[in-house]
Amino acid sequence: KSPEEIVEEFFKKHTEVTTEEQKQELPKVGKEFNFDRVKDYLINQRKVSSKIVNDLIDKKLLYADKNNNCVFVNKNKTFAFLRGTVANKKFVANKGKVDFLKYELNDNNSKNVFLFESVIDALSFKTSTGANGTYIVFNGSGMINRIDELQLHKYNNVYCCFDKDEQGEIFDDKIKNVLPNAIVLKPNLKDFNEDLINGNTTSSQYI
Repeated sequence: KSPEEIVEEFFKKHTEVTTEEQKQELPKVGKEFNFDRVKDYLINQRKVSSKIVNDLIDKKLLYADKNNNCVFVNKNKTFAFLRGTVANKKFVANKGKVDFLKYELNDNNSKNVFLFESVIDALSFKTSTGANGTYIVFNGSGMINRIDELQLHKYNNVYCCFDKDEQGEIFDDKIKNVLPNAIVLKPNLKDFNEDLINGNTTSSQYI
């Protein structure tokens, strides 16, 4: 098979969304102690800025469920990405109709857009750099086939901030095939959260 056929086969395999998944309801909001657990996980363990975490909670784009999971939701509340908070036991899940997560982390009306594979990486990058702009999270391999929905051409600069691995490179290529001027930014380690946790970044290192 040609390289193009291999890439298309990869994305087709990861694009299917079952009817059962689309019908799943979003988790109910937990109690105050559940929120405390989520804040502890994001701020103290993953080292995300407390201001960013609290802002997302205030905007109802992040909440805690009864199982202490971080629940990141899209603007229309039709999709949620769940991230567990138990140490050494990774739990992730999608609920609702799979969608992008989009955050306006923007203090100066910047027309830059930053693209990420995971929400933790997006929040880590903002914590590390303070870069203003629109932050978009793909939440899965299949979403790369829906990039037309993002209207990336309307932004002044498009930054590909995907992982430093084979899949990250595939994502970079997919974006640059559509927007040749897109800028690729790579973490020093595997992803931007690893950089943040290990102190392997400075505010001006990536941009």
